[in-house]
Amino acid sequence: MKKSITYLSFLLFSSLIHAQTFDFGIKAGLLMDSNSEITLQSIDTNASDAATNNLNFHAGFYSVIGLTGYFIQPELYYTQVGKVFNINGNKTKIANKRIDLPILVGMKLAMVRFYAGPVFSTYLDDKIKTDDFTALASDDFTVGLQAGVGVNVKKFKFDLRVDQSVSERTLSYVSKGDSYFIRDNRPRLILLSVGYDLF
Repeated sequence: MKKSITYLSFLLFSSLIHAQTFDFGIKAGLLMDSNSEITLQSIDTNASDAATNNLNFHAGFYSVIGLTGYFIQPELYYTQVGKVFNINGNKTKIANKRIDLPILVGMKLAMVRFYAGPVFSTYLDDKIKTDDFTALASDDFTVGLQAGVGVNVKKFKFDLRVDQSVSERTLSYVSKGDSYFIRDNRPRLILLSVGYDLF
């Protein structure tokens, strides 16, 4: 993983040296987690439920490094993902807060930008709101893939993309004396955003 990050950093630095155009701006938008199925497991429990209220938001910064025939689009933004589900009569809310670092590579055809690349996510906080919650453990770093399309209108950038984590993520907690875990909590996000070029 460290080698991959080092290589990507070197690639970005080299691209900046040879950049033909460079844009930097702010962005914000909505996101929805399409992975709405939650499976809760314990020693004697194996139940599942479809999550609701999974519309959330993200906000941060982006840059677009224009090169001959293609572009590189690194971003850094804050993401909040939450789900509400009901299992065995207990209403439970899971809220994740994380920092995302996508490194996207793409090309522009006419007015439309097409891009894809890896996204590195660091989880800042996990919260489970339920009865008698006492402990929580989770994986703090994940890797995913993003792909999407976008259009530019003057200084505005409109983007629609998907975000699929490739790292399995497990949440575990204790409630009412029993240990529970959600084996695979990796999100599948659909993101709609608007950006504005500052320079």
